[in-house]
Amino acid sequence: DVSCQEKTIAMADQFISSLEQKEPCKTKINKTVINKNPSSENRPQVQYLQEQGNEAFTQGDYETAVRLYTEGLDQLRDMQALYTNRAQAFIKLKRYKEAISDCEWALRCNEKCIKAYVHMGKSHLALKDFKQSRICYRKILEMEPQRETMVKAYLRQVDLEEKASLQEKTAWEELQEGTEQAMAVPELLKKLDRPSEINLYYCGGLELLSQAIKDCKFQNQQLLMECPSTRQHMVQLLASPVREIQRENLELLSMYSQTQHGRDVLIGNLNLTQYVFFVSIECIVGGEMSSRYSIKALTVCTASIPQACEEMVKLDKRLCTLRKLLGGIDELVVGNAALCMGHCLEVDGAAGGLLGTDCVQLLLHHAAGDAKRAAVRQNAAITLGKLCKIEPRHMEKLRELHGFEILHSCVRLIT
Repeated sequence: DVSCQEKTIAMADQFISSLEQKEPCKTKINKTVINKNPSSENRPQVQYLQEQGNEAFTQGDYETAVRLYTEGLDQLRDMQALYTNRAQAFIKLKRYKEAISDCEWALRCNEKCIKAYVHMGKSHLALKDFKQSRICYRKILEMEPQRETMVKAYLRQVDLEEKASLQEKTAWEELQEGTEQAMAVPELLKKLDRPSEINLYYCGGLELLSQAIKDCKFQNQQLLMECPSTRQHMVQLLASPVREIQRENLELLSMYSQTQHGRDVLIGNLNLTQYVFFVSIECIVGGEMSSRYSIKALTVCTASIPQACEEMVKLDKRLCTLRKLLGGIDELVVGNAALCMGHCLEVDGAAGGLLGTDCVQLLLHHAAGDAKRAAVRQNAAITLGKLCKIEPRHMEKLRELHGFEILHSCVRLIT
């Protein structure tokens, strides 16, 4: 059962995350070689960098987390937790080979480090090296037989991924049919138009399209969007109940959001309703980096095109998408979501449509919070001020939350 499998993996990951973050090197001999004379005087500063890195990781700022862990390792290179934590951040950034390297260094510090084997197993799995992934997970079982349930869950995941990979390979080969022309955008579009193929067939086709866009970005981006039937088909795929198809389609379309040219192509070829629909969905179900690109694109669009705000409110009267993003922990996403909401409040009735929602609480939380980026607090404060100014009935909720002092700060910011 897939749902049971996912729950088991989640429980296993929760256990791994709960392992002691500050666990020192257990070996009596420093095996890292690079740092032959580690100084205990550096440990307080290193632990501070580790805590800051952990906080950045929690906030979804994985690049900063990597930088902080690296600074710590520059001072104390035999600290196992810094290697495993940085490996986990590398995995989030899809830098799997670097994650594997860090796990190997962690094992030099402590040859029985479970977290190192787990992260290394995940990295090998992401690289589709199923044999090495199994070796890593089985090593955990050798060290701690009582973790059998957890290890079996990870091994089942490897089995499922390997099976899916084989199916994908078959579908991929069918798509390509041994011809170089299969990589051409028009040819791929014809193949994707076939009805009643297995889900992995369409996933493989979308992945090939993404590769074609990468190989010749500007030309193929334009070509893909100039075809009316393709535009309609891609919008329909966004609503697919199959998560893999939806994910691959979002991955393809998100490439347009990463550059100004790509955004211009989308806006120029999709009607505004389709564009706003696409970006809104991508903000919610896309990956972390995809969500960042998407909310940024949506914010730019609503700032420069008033009709985009109208379409946003028309599609989502209570701005559920933006409120969901405001409830997240990624400060880049939260800051842009607050700014985008402020743009949408200019639409007649938009502020009134938020009565009875958690909008005031969310904005107040970020305006008065301790976000590291001042822009997050400022954007939330400005939007909260706009909200109460346009629709005074929101003041009642603000009064309940004892937020008038923050409101006064909002007024100063927007006047």
